[in-house]
Amino acid sequence: MRLPTRPVRWLAIVLLLGVNLAQAWGRMFGGSEPPIDHIMHDLWAAQESNDTLRTYVQPGGQSNHPAGGDIANNPGRYYLSIERGKAWVPREYPGASIQSVLTVRQQTSPYAIAADLRRGPGVEKIIVWERLPVKSEGDAPDLVLNQLGSSWQRQSEEYFPVRFHWNWSELYIARRRIYVKKPPAPTTQSAAVTH
Repeated sequence: MRLPTRPVRWLAIVLLLGVNLAQAWGRMFGGSEPPIDHIMHDLWAAQESNDTLRTYVQPGGQSNHPAGGDIANNPGRYYLSIERGKAWVPREYPGASIQSVLTVRQQTSPYAIAADLRRGPGVEKIIVWERLPVKSEGDAPDLVLNQLGSSWQRQSEEYFPVRFHWNWSELYIARRRIYVKKPPAPTTQSAAVTH
């Protein structure tokens, strides 16, 4: 009411509400949070795969602030509840460990992944989630694929920017890579013709 005229007051209200609505819209639809729902889906799929799929997740910082979601804090517990179809009771939820119901492989070292796969010969597909400071241009060698050897191939690669929603600065890139075992080469057998 201290602003001098009614049009100036309305303009101030529109600006104030507009900035807040844009900020709220950005948090909902602009992709500021890490893709914890996607990561948890991959972890749960590995849990249910009878050890034919393994998902590896790089551990990272977590907080209750925007963009601080991680598989081990509230967003992780929430999305795990959705994946398994069962929520924790309220008194258990804040301190519940996802590792009590889910196997989590928190390593993305190429050597550790290759060593782990040697202990699981039935694995046919792996998913690797990493946190990158900047998006790779694609010319860096794929160290995971190098360690997996010639019987594996990279199937896909996706990038998910994680931003601090107050100023939309980029915090890191979540990279998801999928590797699959190559199908065995067909064997050619010459059929002997007998007369």
